[in-house]
Amino acid sequence: MTDRQEESAAAGQHSRNRERGSAEIRPKKPAAFAGWSRPSHPSRKILPPGANRDLRFAPSVALGLSLTPSAEAKVQRRETSFSAFPTGVFFTTLAAASITRLDKRGSTMRKLLLVIVGLLSLGAAGSGLKPPRNAVSGASPIITIPVMANTPGALGGIFKTKVVIFNPTLFSYPIEVSLYSTGGLVAKKTIQMTAGQIRNYENFLEEVFTFGGAGTVNFDSLSLAGGSTNFSFFASAEVYIESPNGRFTTVVSSGPPLDPVSPSTSAYSMGITVNSNTRTNIGCFNTSFSTNVINAELYDSSGKLLTTHTLTLGGGSWGQVPLPTSVTGGYIRWRPIASAFCYAVVVDNTSNDGTFIPAVSYLP
Repeated sequence: MTDRQEESAAAGQHSRNRERGSAEIRPKKPAAFAGWSRPSHPSRKILPPGANRDLRFAPSVALGLSLTPSAEAKVQRRETSFSAFPTGVFFTTLAAASITRLDKRGSTMRKLLLVIVGLLSLGAAGSGLKPPRNAVSGASPIITIPVMANTPGALGGIFKTKVVIFNPTLFSYPIEVSLYSTGGLVAKKTIQMTAGQIRNYENFLEEVFTFGGAGTVNFDSLSLAGGSTNFSFFASAEVYIESPNGRFTTVVSSGPPLDPVSPSTSAYSMGITVNSNTRTNIGCFNTSFSTNVINAELYDSSGKLLTTHTLTLGGGSWGQVPLPTSVTGGYIRWRPIASAFCYAVVVDNTSNDGTFIPAVSYLP
């Protein structure tokens, strides 16, 4: 049926309704709407839930109307692409459409349809409705693990360190791995990572450095020649010991990279306990090139200062000492004179099962 025939039929229907005394035009109830299938109008196709869209829409679809293709052809659309707007802003878009009908005298009657769409966009500019990136990411081109061990335990057995390194990127690159102990830098090694590769080490210090003892390990894919911030990776570490009663572990790093403590912030390790059943070790890695004096103030659960323990570390060196003062549920406030990674480890004296408590900073 041509447009002129449709308009003539609509005018005839209007005339018959007026003759019957009808006060309004009663459109025929549409059949169930299954979506447009015209290949020449792909934007009219109603996609199933979850399907990818280019975020442009026909007003009839946005309003939930069921129009025939010929009526839809009468709709004057103003299509709006959400991705054209700046992001991080809540905005309202008005899309107006007019449906044209002819009355008996041939004059035009317009019905204005308004669509109000609110969108809170959290993605990057021009990215549409892509899921926002988490502001906190565990992947980084530089990750420091404050302590690893390959040393005999207090109750027998050997403390070892399980390490997992994963490259989630599409790049292949080297990672420079540096080991620091009580005397400073011990050695540097290079680990090659291909795109999407994961590496597992059951005893990292032995397998990579053939080293017995403990210390801090730094992973760096940025500072090498040709390094890039795109060469991000994940690194997790847990110190464990095997005994007749099973395997007991202390997770040192499994999430976002740890941050060093600085003199300008207040940093704390909470949940410190020392008694007949539990011991606590405290340790730091000095990231500066000069001697660093780090005071560890021990407070009890009421906030009373019990004592202050001091660690004096040379440039680029690591140190760990036992905490001799009895306390239950206390905390440590760290006060370094230069940047340092600091932590406490609370260990069960029966099983050697431990809890790693990194220093967390508070900047009011």
